[in-house]
Amino acid sequence: MLTAWDIDGTIDAEPSLMQSLMSAVKAAGHQVVVLTGCGQEKPEASDIKAKGEYLQSLGCAHCYDQLVVLGEPAAENKALWLKNSGADLLVDNALANAKAAAGICPVLVPWQSRKK
Repeated sequence: MLTAWDIDGTIDAEPSLMQSLMSAVKAAGHQVVVLTGCGQEKPEASDIKAKGEYLQSLGCAHCYDQLVVLGEPAAENKALWLKNSGADLLVDNALANAKAAAGICPVLVPWQSRKK
């Protein structure tokens, strides 16, 4: 099973909880991919490095297999990545991302209205 997890507003909203969940999924033999946007059209190496360092600062450095940083538009690019990768689950707090992924894989939307 391939699972994809968003950082901003999802992992960083409850890092300890998300680290536990991601680690459990990984320990069960499933693939854990952190799938996030960078806020600009095309991610640069510095964006990828910054996201990796951010995950490390959240205590999530060892609970995922791959970090994928996508450019804008994030919802469409996430949906395309999920489809092309054969993802089985997306965990993301943004309704736009959930709607874009509809029909591709199930989506868990934790605390969509919660503000960090």
